[in-house]
Order: sequence, then structure tokens, then C-alpha cells
Amino acid sequence: MIPKKNSRRSHAVALVAGLMMLGAAQAHGDKHEHGVVHLDVAIEGDTLAIQLESPLDSVLGFERQPRTPAERQSVERMLATLRGGAVLFTPDARGQCRFEAAQLESGLIAKPSTDSAANKLEHLDVDVSYRFRCAAATDLKTLSHQLFALFPRIQRIDAQVATPKGQSRQVLQRPAATLTLGG
Repeated sequence: MIPKKNSRRSHAVALVAGLMMLGAAQAHGDKHEHGVVHLDVAIEGDTLAIQLESPLDSVLGFERQPRTPAERQSVERMLATLRGGAVLFTPDARGQCRFEAAQLESGLIAKPSTDSAANKLEHLDVDVSYRFRCAAATDLKTLSHQLFALFPRIQRIDAQVATPKGQSRQVLQRPAATLTLGG
């Protein structure tokens, strides 16, 4: 029996996500370094998947539940910015990519703990998964980003890239705004 196209696509996306999570766990461990963002970028079939992992301090300026109306507004702006995958990331035109989805997870947006001391001691992170669908994913050569421009506290991006052409690790220091995707 020939699998349906959608089930193959689902399997490919799940495979990419699993590999990215495994790679992130091995490369990043439980590091929590302010000013540093971790990116995992993978091309599988027609999918460009990006996983961003950051301490909240790097993208927000604090790592606890907001206490004031101004802090709540800062959180809302940060969440809106991080959900805007088409603004944050620009695959080069050769790939003919379109942004499809962003999925955001953070202890900041989870239900607050009833133990206020736990919130004060915890270093909160944010994880965002982005998915682009590309007509010519294998033609992608670069991925530009706006992370440094939109989040001034980010000083370095540690990236792992996995494509059909191979794997690489890259470190971008402010203001470098382009990752190489191989080839």
C-alpha cells in the first residue's frame, strides 16, 4: 500500500522535529545563558523547520511572571514578535518558501504557580517552533533573521543546521544576520 502524501509529510515533519529535539538536547544540554539564543534549522523534503530556544531574559529582559501593566504589555509584544515567523526569518528567494506556523511554549504563558517563591527562583525560557513550506527547499542557501534587530539583549546565536547536503554548527555574533544552509 502506498502511503498518502499527507501521512508522508506528517512523518517527515515528526522526524525533523525529533532529530532537532535530540540535537538540541545533546548540543545545548540544560544551558541557560543570558544573551544567547539556540537555533536548530532543518530541511526535510519541502519543509524548512526552525526551533528557537532562548532564556526569557534575552528576549524580554526578565524571567518571571509580569508584575505591572507595563511588564504585561512587554510580554504581549514579545509573544507577538516571536509568533511572527515570516518577519523573524527570511529564507532566500531560491527556496520559494512560505511561512506556515509557529508554536510557542514557555513557563511564562503557562498557568502561574501558586508558590510565588518557585516563580522567583526559576529561570524561564521560551521555545518556538517555526515551519515554512518550500517549493524548492533543496535550493535554499541562506536564512536571514531579525533576532538581533528585534531583541537587543541577544548577543550571540548558536545554530545547528541539518540539510540534505550535510550538517553544520554556526555561531553568529551581533550584528550577523544570515545563516548558511549548505551548498
